[in-house]
Amino acid sequence: MRQLAVTADRRWTEIAAFIDTEHDSVDSKGINRVIKLVARVRSASATPRTSGC
Repeated sequence: MRQLAVTADRRWTEIAAFIDTEHDSVDSKGINRVIKLVARVRSASATPRTSGC
């Protein structure tokens, strides 16, 4: 939760600009999907892989 607060504080200008643009829910869903995909890729690349041996 602390990390979320730090990130929101750091990115508040961008968050406020996004809110001010009044995107509809379809836009928001698409953006959320991209964010989740990026997070998944980051998580997968940060996970050590086993060699299978």
